[in-house]
Amino acid sequence: MNLATLRSMKPYIVAIATLLTLTACTPPTTARPSFTEAELAAERDIETDLAMENPFPPLVEPVYANKKMKERLQRIVNRVAPAATKLCYAIHGPHANRSGEPEENTSCSYTVFIEGRYGFDAWATGTSVGISAPMIASIPDDTQLAMVIAHEFAHNIMEHRKRKSENAIIGRVIGTVGDVALASQRVNSNGVFGKVGDLHATLSYSPEYEQEADYVGLYILARAGYRIEHAPSFWRALSRFASDSLYIRTTHPTNPERFVAMNKAIAEIRAKQRAKQPLIPNIRTPEA
Repeated sequence: MNLATLRSMKPYIVAIATLLTLTACTPPTTARPSFTEAELAAERDIETDLAMENPFPPLVEPVYANKKMKERLQRIVNRVAPAATKLCYAIHGPHANRSGEPEENTSCSYTVFIEGRYGFDAWATGTSVGISAPMIASIPDDTQLAMVIAHEFAHNIMEHRKRKSENAIIGRVIGTVGDVALASQRVNSNGVFGKVGDLHATLSYSPEYEQEADYVGLYILARAGYRIEHAPSFWRALSRFASDSLYIRTTHPTNPERFVAMNKAIAEIRAKQRAKQPLIPNIRTPEA
């Protein structure tokens, strides 16, 4: 594709780019507390100093899941999972697939498994939660490990995997319009716009989904009776392990963002407890 052809296609490119910007039609649904740039900058300075002065020891892999590790994870899951199920029920309410008592509600219950001897990772599939053996071994604090599990439960509860898939379909369709427009001008784009639309829409709101999972996950921890004030320091430790996450915001927020946002959420949760209000995340109204 030469420069002259690209210039002639500029109206199509601009139109498709504009449409792609609007493809993320399923944003997060919670109304999370905000924080200032000054608060974020102060936390970033703290985490930068920690990463420079006291870097995290390198992870020795492979790490194998042993009996002690499995028992520890199961103790945490036994505490976190019922709280997650009840919160899921409180957020979504009963419908055709959510009936009966929360404890018996399979559509709000998710299995947890250990998979992987390499990598520091945890993930949600929509119906279950996975975590790698190295990640479990690297988190000595039970509250912080519970936070990781609760975070993944929150992804499932808030249906983030489903939302990303819906966004991807819309992005692919809109992107394909650009491919068709180019084809009408006898230009073979090789499906580039469709692919870009898919990727753009899949990644749209990804950092916000992660922040929402942090937020909802803290409510799960609070319902499970954990001292939630211990949870945010996980991000300071992680910055010592992976200092690039101090400044680089990709599919996930930066660690300082997550630390500050979680402390704001903790203040919100404690205020609700003092006021004897239900521990349910704030949900956006349709017009918000």
